Amino acid sequence: MSGWWLRIPFLALAAAGIVVLLQNSSPASAHQPFWRLTDPWEMRNHLEAARAILFGPSLHQWYASGNTTGYAPPFELLAVPLALLPDPVAAIAGRCLVAAALGLSLWLWQEGDRGVRIALWPVLISLPALHALITDHLFSAIGLLALSLALWAQRRDRWYLVGVAAAVSLIRFTNALPVIAMLVVGAWGSPTRALRALGSGLVVVAPLVAVTTWLDPSWPADYIHSLSFYPLAGWPRLAAAAGGGIGVAALQVAVVVVCAWLVRKRAGRPIDPDRSALGLALTIVSAPGEGPYTGIFTLPALARVGGRRGLGALPWFASAAAWAALVVAGVLYVGPDWQSAWALFTLVATWFLIHGYPLLRPDLLIAASSPARMRSSPNSNSSP
Repeated sequence: MSGWWLRIPFLALAAAGIVVLLQNSSPASAHQPFWRLTDPWEMRNHLEAARAILFGPSLHQWYASGNTTGYAPPFELLAVPLALLPDPVAAIAGRCLVAAALGLSLWLWQEGDRGVRIALWPVLISLPALHALITDHLFSAIGLLALSLALWAQRRDRWYLVGVAAAVSLIRFTNALPVIAMLVVGAWGSPTRALRALGSGLVVVAPLVAVTTWLDPSWPADYIHSLSFYPLAGWPRLAAAAGGGIGVAALQVAVVVVCAWLVRKRAGRPIDPDRSALGLALTIVSAPGEGPYTGIFTLPALARVGGRRGLGALPWFASAAAWAALVVAGVLYVGPDWQSAWALFTLVATWFLIHGYPLLRPDLLIAASSPARMRSSPNSNSSP
């Protein structure tokens, strides 16, 4: 970003946006303002599910009452440690864990590139990241960290770690499937790598499934039933309107295929971080969820774009535009009108995804267009 002073108005805009965010509520919980940070927000249902495991009623009774988190019951066991804490403590601890997970996730994508490290600032101070933090979307942050770690480990040929991280990433099943498809491409032609990943992944998943089945043998049917209560938003909602469950499944398959196609040229080799970041960003198309927080899966791609020559301002622009839209909405809309305007901010994820398009071009082609490269290259006039 040219001119350090330009970051001052960006920070001022982000601060104003945070004020709007803290003073308003989501359509689902209009009775609870965001600024009550000692109250669980997204984690409330996870804590209730974990307490149903620990103290009763059973998971079956909890799901039968119409409750749902959208997450498979085996992963609800991860919330058990927080469920042992009082709600205010669990809320604060959960948000600290969200911040740590987001920061570590994005650090895994910098790959020693100074341009990417600089781009991490507008990404970390973006609307999706801070919305996820304020509303304690811990399971989504864990999913992002696990997916980022799996791709990081694949680039370093650490397949046991790939398997463990991929297994944990199933906490966000719809985001995980396309990334797992990319990992399969990365292991192509090497059964040993695939078996290492599969074996280590089963070591993580099997105990969670076994314990959940022991506690509640009916959990698969209960979970499938509970999904009918889960509100769809974003692209899956459009797919459901067009083709019902088949439409949602078709959208998921399409995203999986596109992500595998993105990295096809790196079959059996370390996957290019730019292409894999773009594939991770594409998972927001098939993943249900309402609100700006869904855009956290696009943040690695936006950071990678910021490392490209001549594109360092793009993450700042994308992030500032999202904050500006929120501030304008907060000024123009109040009461019920605000709730209608807020529902549109799920589109922030798509806005950030659009800014990842430069990653489709090889970095060398973009670097070759710079004046310095043109002067030094004897073949600068030839087409790439």
